[in-house]
Amino acid sequence: MKFKRFVREQMFSEREAKDYLCWVLVDRAADYYTLMMREERHIPLRQLMKRMEQRFASKHLRETALIRFQNEESIEDWAEHLYHLALYAFEEDAGAGL
Repeated sequence: MKFKRFVREQMFSEREAKDYLCWVLVDRAADYYTLMMREERHIPLRQLMKRMEQRFASKHLRETALIRFQNEESIEDWAEHLYHLALYAFEEDAGAGL
């Protein structure tokens, strides 16, 4: 993870690393961090990072990509189908310059 390497290279203390992490997180990750810090203010950085990774890491991406739907279409097939439906649905808007 880039953040772990950055912390190590900058020789941040644990407190500095947690403070910096707060500044770089956005959206759901920032909300999750805030919640965790409210519940366990003195959580060690290593445990904090482990929980963040468990919550947001894409470890099952390969399995997700292999999901098959009822008619045996892959996710990629469905994505292409939805893309074409969206193009058809918004064809008039695209022609009007929207």
